[in-house]
Amino acid sequence: MSGKRKKDYCAVSLSILNLLKLDGNLPEVQEFMLDFEKAAWQACRTIFPAVKPVGCSFHLTQSFYRNIKKIGLAPQYRKDKETRKICRQILSLHLLPAEKIVKQFQNIKDGASGLMLKFCCYVEENYIKSTVWTPSNWSMHGQHIRTNNHVEGTHNKLKAVVGPASTNIVKFLILMKEEADKIAMTAKLLSQKQVLKKLNKNAATMQYQLSTLWDAHNRAIDPISSKKLLEELGMLTKIHSKAQLLELKELQAQDVESD
Repeated sequence: MSGKRKKDYCAVSLSILNLLKLDGNLPEVQEFMLDFEKAAWQACRTIFPAVKPVGCSFHLTQSFYRNIKKIGLAPQYRKDKETRKICRQILSLHLLPAEKIVKQFQNIKDGASGLMLKFCCYVEENYIKSTVWTPSNWSMHGQHIRTNNHVEGTHNKLKAVVGPASTNIVKFLILMKEEADKIAMTAKLLSQKQVLKKLNKNAATMQYQLSTLWDAHNRAIDPISSKKLLEELGMLTKIHSKAQLLELKELQAQDVESD
């Protein structure tokens, strides 16, 4: 792509659609999972008005992590147990049902002050009240696949194999032919609702625990409340997102109070 404007995304999308025509019929697109690039979302809604775009959870939480560091909340996170608890709950909002997100977020914001309130205002402006990225577009409640990392992984793998931009065209075409040969089997597996990527132990454990919590919230008899669900999700985030949280917490610091 020559740029990342709405018209650039529209042009590329239309070109791909034309290439995918089969007997004059366009493919039936059911859903898009996107990074949080406004131009890409606007293009998606223009070219595919009936298709719901969904935001990648990894990129959503990364934007939260970046803002925590940008506004200087990380030292407070490092020293204060309550700050850590609230941050983990905000980082878990996308695992709530879409219709529950606004109320639970507002409960958090109503009790916030100082830098925590500033962080809440960032989340509210960009992801709660936004007309581009509404909670219904980034809620991953009940979803097994919540990121587009596998797509980026495939792209990076192709770049690593192909090498520099001036790679031999024959080598490139052979590689693309090998990838194309996998499409039929991939489509068959997807049609059978089979997951193509095997989860590692940490991801598999998190998925099991998530499903258990979701079932407890959705059950007809004695369901757990949305508030309790978010608290439990925050604890899961603490356990299963250690790499990102450790960067904020900096456990080597001597002034850290144990959770």
